[in-house]
Amino acid sequence: SGSGRAVNGLCTSPYSVCVGGTEFSDTTNPGQYWLPGNNPQQGSAESYIPETSWNESAANGGSGLWSGGGGASTVYSKPSWQAGPGVPNDNHRDVPDVSLAAAGHDGYLVVGGGELMSVGGTSAASPSFAGLMALINQKTAAHQGNPNPNFYALATKQASGGSSIFHDITSGNNSVPGVAGFSASSGYDLATGLGSVDANQLINHWTDATSNPAPSMQLSASTAAPSVAPGQSASVTLNVVTGGGFKSAVALSVSGLPSGMTATLSSASIASPGNGSLTLN
Repeated sequence: SGSGRAVNGLCTSPYSVCVGGTEFSDTTNPGQYWLPGNNPQQGSAESYIPETSWNESAANGGSGLWSGGGGASTVYSKPSWQAGPGVPNDNHRDVPDVSLAAAGHDGYLVVGGGELMSVGGTSAASPSFAGLMALINQKTAAHQGNPNPNFYALATKQASGGSSIFHDITSGNNSVPGVAGFSASSGYDLATGLGSVDANQLINHWTDATSNPAPSMQLSASTAAPSVAPGQSASVTLNVVTGGGFKSAVALSVSGLPSGMTATLSSASIASPGNGSLTLN
């Protein structure tokens, strides 16, 4: 801490997912969130447990420097994909990207050397998130490459009404003795990134931001019921609008006219990708 703020060189690479830490806010009333024992599925959490930024350092009632990290890189510039609500407009690669529980008071149980141990820290949150990515690989039956672009795209989509994948952490900070860190806030922040995730939502909605909608084509007219006096004529403008990656020529024809009436189109087709207007006389 004597050197002031700094970020991890490995974590800040644009090709790495930087995993931060959160802490369950369950100490006031643990019975509200935890069962007294495991259920038949070997789970013990009753519901989602509210989270705060992980900070068990001496600056927050703990000891030493046990806290999450975060900040802006002085080496890497802002990747094009790192954008969304709360992301600083600082032209620097910011970390963390995402977070998971990391506090020692609700640690991860592991077996080592035949003994059961409880571990914490982002050294536990990171491999846990790697496990979630393995489930995504299994669900999609494909390698994902760098998942960061999709994280930020999903968070942006969530902000405009998309699936609730991220738990936005808005309380706590990662300050430690001698160094003022960053506070959690609405949207992305330098304490918890985009926040923690609902694993089920993340896996089942992984392609929400990248899947292509079904191709579509819509035909509309400037008037739905033109009036034509005997011996006279009228014109109607027809508009074709396509979406969802539709890319094809559109052919048009007229049929079903009343006896004694004729109709001609200014063009019989609209060239690919299919958007355009023409006149029906």
